[in-house]
Amino acid sequence: MDNGAIYSSSHFSKICARLGIHLSHSRPYRPQGRGKLERFFLTAQRGFLSELELLSRTSSIDIVKANDLFSSWLKMHYNDKPHSATKQAPSVRFDMDNHPIRQVDLTEIYEAFLVEETRKVDKTGIFSLQGQAYETSPELSGKTIEVRFDPYDMRKIQVFSEGKGYGEAKPFDTPRHHVGKKPPSKEGVQEVPKPTNINPLTLTPREGLSYKDMLKG
Repeated sequence: MDNGAIYSSSHFSKICARLGIHLSHSRPYRPQGRGKLERFFLTAQRGFLSELELLSRTSSIDIVKANDLFSSWLKMHYNDKPHSATKQAPSVRFDMDNHPIRQVDLTEIYEAFLVEETRKVDKTGIFSLQGQAYETSPELSGKTIEVRFDPYDMRKIQVFSEGKGYGEAKPFDTPRHHVGKKPPSKEGVQEVPKPTNINPLTLTPREGLSYKDMLKG
């Protein structure tokens, strides 16, 4: 296997382990260790990509059409074409192999490609994943767990602990406490005097206006 970052990641190693695949990397900067693969890339580049480029100049080709064209080219010009060394087509050599091909269920493949991370469950049975709180089994409180999930679809979060599955975690929404408004402070606020109900315009000149009366009541 190539030594690129993708093929050397821990996630890729876990995928191979789940599917029972032995992962072996070639020596860095030694393409001879990947001779068959490198030769196929060269053949595809010269025989298919060059023709696809010429065709794209006169026709509109999307990814679906490109895949269909590649499948046709792969069968006619590669798998069914006799090899110069073996004098047999690769498809014939493949069918002659006595080792049966192990067919893997699509569900098993999907499960194998799930991302796995470690999380710590708090004493209330809650853990955090990508900014979202999740609730799991109360018996896992205070323990370290493994969670498996599809980063493109976070609706299903599988929980494991010591190799045992605990179902799916549920999103947990933190309740928001209602905080009432505090009454305004009376400190430093002057009280407004109560009305005296005295109309200065109704008073006779003799009576005048008595501020003493206005301050009563």
